[in-house]
Amino acid sequence: MTAWLLVATVVGATVLSDLLQSFEMKRHSASGIAETAAGLFRRPLLVLSVFCLAISFFAFLRLLSVADLSFAVPATAASVVIETVLARWIL
Repeated sequence: MTAWLLVATVVGATVLSDLLQSFEMKRHSASGIAETAAGLFRRPLLVLSVFCLAISFFAFLRLLSVADLSFAVPATAASVVIETVLARWIL
């Protein structure tokens, strides 16, 4: 049961992170590299996206400690399927 909860956490956080990155990239205006680097932390969606990626990463590490690699990697690949479906409807 713990493994499936961790899989859901990894998949959900990964999908949410990618959606937030996509929304932020659509809002971003083209500017120079220096202006972009200076404004990275003033973008709340981007900061939240990085936070979601950190959650996903640490949940995946915990998943690897409680489940076999042959279960963890294919199960968390569900994020690709969900992102593809959401890309059609949301993005």
